[in-house]
Amino acid sequence: MATKTATGGAWTTAGNWSPSGVPTNADDVIIPTGINQNIPTSATVAFRSLTIDSGATFTGNASATAQCGHSTPGPGNVAISISSGATVTWTAGTIQLVSTSTTQQTIATGGKTLPAITQSGVGSSYLLSDALTCGAFSISAGTFDTASYTITWTSFAHSGTGTKVFSPGSSIITCTSANTPWTSNGTNFTLSSNTCTIKLTPAVNQATWTTASGTYYNIENNAAGSFLSGALTCENFTYTCDANQTRIVQFSGNLTVNGTFTVTGNSAVNRPVVQSTAIGTPRTITAGATAISGGVDWRDIAGAGAAAPFVASSGFMGDRLGNSGITFTTPATQTRDSTSGQQWGVAARWTSRVPLPQDDVVLGASSGSISGTDVLCFGRNLDFSAYTNTLTLTSSSTEYQLFGDVELGAGMSWGAIPNTFYVEHRGRDTHTVTTNGNPYFRATSNQRANFWCVGGSYEFVDDVWIHTSSAGWAVINHYAGTLDLGAGRSHTIGSIASTTTTYARSITAGAGTTMTAPATGAASIINFSTTNLTTDLAELEIIISTASANARTITAGAVNEIGTVTYTVAASTGALSFAAASGHKIGTLNIGDGRTVTATANALLQIREWNGSGASGAPLAVQSLTSGTPFWLAILDRPTWDYVDAKDIFGVVQGKLYVGANGVIDSGCTNV
Repeated sequence: MATKTATGGAWTTAGNWSPSGVPTNADDVIIPTGINQNIPTSATVAFRSLTIDSGATFTGNASATAQCGHSTPGPGNVAISISSGATVTWTAGTIQLVSTSTTQQTIATGGKTLPAITQSGVGSSYLLSDALTCGAFSISAGTFDTASYTITWTSFAHSGTGTKVFSPGSSIITCTSANTPWTSNGTNFTLSSNTCTIKLTPAVNQATWTTASGTYYNIENNAAGSFLSGALTCENFTYTCDANQTRIVQFSGNLTVNGTFTVTGNSAVNRPVVQSTAIGTPRTITAGATAISGGVDWRDIAGAGAAAPFVASSGFMGDRLGNSGITFTTPATQTRDSTSGQQWGVAARWTSRVPLPQDDVVLGASSGSISGTDVLCFGRNLDFSAYTNTLTLTSSSTEYQLFGDVELGAGMSWGAIPNTFYVEHRGRDTHTVTTNGNPYFRATSNQRANFWCVGGSYEFVDDVWIHTSSAGWAVINHYAGTLDLGAGRSHTIGSIASTTTTYARSITAGAGTTMTAPATGAASIINFSTTNLTTDLAELEIIISTASANARTITAGAVNEIGTVTYTVAASTGALSFAAASGHKIGTLNIGDGRTVTATANALLQIREWNGSGASGAPLAVQSLTSGTPFWLAILDRPTWDYVDAKDIFGVVQGKLYVGANGVIDSGCTNV
């Protein structure tokens, strides 16, 4: 062990120390007044203790690592001592607290900003001597005591199985991470009795509090961001919303607030949503008291404790369904007045207020044009049936939500529409969608009609146009509940997807219903995950209506039979691909010449009736998606083919599949 005094220059140069030699973890390092010392980029250095005197200059470069600690403490039990009069630039890299001494050692920052700090020394113990500002802090072993000083760091995390104790006292701790400010992934963690306040200040994103351990005191989120937590217990919880409609306070476990649960909305329009992470699965918030004001919406939350039922002291309480133990604003039908050219969110244009989730909404014959949709929640049942004016959707990359039926007006018109937005249908009863010949979207790309009807259903009661342009791809995403395409309907839909496996889902279609898919781009027309999905689509006909050189894909699965697939549009060379690994079951396939039909290798494609063949100069190619590995093809009514080019097919038929006198049997075929 030795005391090493810097003489200036790079830490890693032996000649820059007195006595000569790069310090080790057994050495006590001093950077004296007037000396300029630095840790080179990406270097790893070590010391038992570090003292930076007033008037010294020190730089820790990017990616540099400083390992602090030994089996014995430094002089005076000091680990790090930085004078307030020193010039320190050390915001990048990492300080590793690796001492295995059980003696409590002090850290004094001198008001300087330090890089990320990790504490991993088994049995180690550190005590702050002043306020700490640093990057991310993580602990996997040992004890860290803030001595109630103020702390600002990017984030806190504990991990691993080592014994670790965090003693925050009455510190005010500010976490600036825009993503995960507090992570509790380890075991053997103790949060000592405290009265500290933890402030989460994400600049834009969601502050994620993962797997909380221990009982916290004050938790505050007071910036432009959202909040996510698992099960959490604290004394007081505070969330304050900024001027933004997308803010959410959501829980994947239950929240217990022994003191006061405070949520403050920003305005009648900018209401945060307190919700469960799982739609249809309530989380319980148990609170001793509440302070709710400014407008707050709720979804799948059970209010409990002495404060239940939760009541707002001011502002609206919006019901996005699945709640209990909460007193909501009484529903009231909101009818738009005759004034034109104003935004949806102008309260004076409605009967009594901007519609809440529980309010029915009427755009009537005398309602004026709406110049923009500056809200994300439309209301419950939307009745636009008599509307003859213009509704303009203006928010891009957002989700407009409604919680009941929707009926468009035959005489209404759409204004300019952004290329990216979603309409979320979130009713949980029996609901309908009626378009009266008016399209859902008049746009060219990336629109979504999403259905989250947990325990409920939506039925298309007339012909629905989800897609009006062959240049784009507007689709239906089905996440939960039942989607009924109706009977005898002629829909225009770019794609139907139902890939979320968490929720029970059902998709049905009655006799005579068709789905025309007009997109020219490479499109997944049907994309199903079979887990928790049931279908009744044996009467549905899918029609690919637009010529294209791009592939069109159907991924339905063998258990989801589709009645008819028609791909006969002239001059279309793009392949029709059946891509589910579990195979497919198709009632009738109508296919034009000059096409390619492909299927997933080792999967069974079952077709009851195959109509169509190749032609001279326009052969029909039937082949596996994986060259050299066949798919299984079973056709109940053996087709009369000609000009068919077969490759990598295992025919599952009585006899053989006949490619015709002008057909070609390529490699990898059996029973062809």
